[in-house]
Amino acid sequence: HKTIDRLTDLRIRQNREFFNITPNEALNILKRMATMLDDAEILEYENNKPLNPDTNITVIEKDSGKIKLTNTELIQLDFWTKFNENAYRNHSFSKIFNLRKPYPRHWYDLNVGSSLYHICNTVSRQRSEMTTGLYFSDDKDAYPKFLNSADQIEKYLGYKIEWRNNPNKKAARLLIHQNINIDNKERWIEAFEWLYDICIKIYEITKIYNK
Repeated sequence: HKTIDRLTDLRIRQNREFFNITPNEALNILKRMATMLDDAEILEYENNKPLNPDTNITVIEKDSGKIKLTNTELIQLDFWTKFNENAYRNHSFSKIFNLRKPYPRHWYDLNVGSSLYHICNTVSRQRSEMTTGLYFSDDKDAYPKFLNSADQIEKYLGYKIEWRNNPNKKAARLLIHQNINIDNKERWIEAFEWLYDICIKIYEITKIYNK
């Protein structure tokens, strides 16, 4: 809200989308907005060269041709690729879920046998965390069934749950947060095992509480 108010004050005229703002202030606003998003990345250039080497663009070969990925996207792709490669170690997880092709993005979805909701896993460099939980799509009729059993579900999962349901949005969320520094690859196996185990439990609650 502070950012929106600030931008409103910077309008040249209240009915026009033109702003009286310096480049540095515009950059600072963009940086603040980037911290609110899981996969936002700002690249700063000077004389056509990135100021931060960590934001270099890498070109990789794909079946469809060459694509450009930022450093964050490369890490996301590697994280979900390794997530798939290590899934076979957890036999219970492998029996329940069909793996998806990994992409350079912050989320990775898993089907649970319902068109009303699915498991959505995310990882964020900005927030140094990963999340998992149920994503209820356009039809939110199933959401109250779980919310009404919030205490029992939290006890079953063993974690505090964020229940997110904005009436102005079509989707609702059931979220569990876990700290992780995705740049520390030595902790990835531990992160994968946490995701495998908690996804199994989330799958189980869909069979218990959606009745």
